[in-house]
Amino acid sequence: MAILLQSLSLLNQPQDIYFFRSTHPGHNGCEPRNKNTDWAKGPQITPWKSYEEYNVSNTYDWDSFERYNAYAKQLIYTHNKEGQDPPIHFLDIYNMRVLRHDGHPAPADCLHYNNPGPVDWWNHLFFTYLENLLKGEDNRNNSRRVELD
Repeated sequence: MAILLQSLSLLNQPQDIYFFRSTHPGHNGCEPRNKNTDWAKGPQITPWKSYEEYNVSNTYDWDSFERYNAYAKQLIYTHNKEGQDPPIHFLDIYNMRVLRHDGHPAPADCLHYNNPGPVDWWNHLFFTYLENLLKGEDNRNNSRRVELD
């Protein structure tokens, strides 16, 4: 992550806007137990209503992703707070992603999603962020701030 930030600084492209999207884990047991599921329609299960319903698994180190994101977020926060160029915007999709155990495309693929699906909401989040930048709601000084949870 430190090498990424250093590389971006060396590019010296002040006209560019940089975003970093957090990483998300998959879901264990996302597939329905019914062998007759029509996978063209997806698993037909509903999203969870709260973060407490998510049970992170150590499969593929999924249980480490939240720490990886916190580390990246802290480095970006420090980078921005110290006034280093370019400012980086942090797009945090982790919490919204872990609630969406529904919509996976096939049995045993608990990481990827059907399209359209939950990934479309990341795009909504991204475009809303861009719209706020365009409106001036996040000028250069504010864009240097990355709030920590």
